[in-house]
Amino acid sequence: MMTKQRGTSIPEVLTVTVIIGMLLSTMVVIVPLLVKSPLQMQSQVDQVNTAAIALYKIRRDFSEGDTSGVMGCTTTPVVSCAAVGATPAPVQALVVATAENSSGAFQVSTAPGPTSGYPNWQGYYVYWLVPNSTGTSYDLMRAWQGASLGIGPGGVPTGVTAASAGTALTTALAISPPPVLTNYITSMSLGDASSSSTINFELMAGTTGGADQTQTTFQGGTYARN
Repeated sequence: MMTKQRGTSIPEVLTVTVIIGMLLSTMVVIVPLLVKSPLQMQSQVDQVNTAAIALYKIRRDFSEGDTSGVMGCTTTPVVSCAAVGATPAPVQALVVATAENSSGAFQVSTAPGPTSGYPNWQGYYVYWLVPNSTGTSYDLMRAWQGASLGIGPGGVPTGVTAASAGTALTTALAISPPPVLTNYITSMSLGDASSSSTINFELMAGTTGGADQTQTTFQGGTYARN
């Protein structure tokens, strides 16, 4: 006795094909997300760590400096520095008067008279942005540059001018290899609320993974001497 075997109909084949196609489409969407998630998390950790290091250095220089000794600068198309307003605005570089010498030792005036005990201003700390090799973000540089600064009433630095700051920045830009402080910086902004002895600073860090970019913003007011 022979038994008949039932074949598969065209509607059944089409139904199975549609179901398999839907499953594959779902996998195409979900699998890349699962693969990229660890990379995105690591990128966020990297950018937070690197920006936190830079922010610590910058805030330390602000705290040891003076609101009258901070300049915002551009590096392109030409080097130019100027005093900043109260509202933070994007800058390509910043120059901060410092009483630290080239070895990083803070200097205090011991000369007899009204300047005794005040910071003995030695020059500037210069920060500037340089595009990284892939063009996806910036490397942030930091260098000390000596300058002839004086001590004014109340210990404020004198001799801090656009020309003096521009000279320090131009000299720093010529350092080879450039002194990298940190990476993955997207932008930085600077403001000066001198009436409250506060320097308003914003640093944005970002990393790129494929077509995705993650960003973290650090901002706040840092008290300076005056």
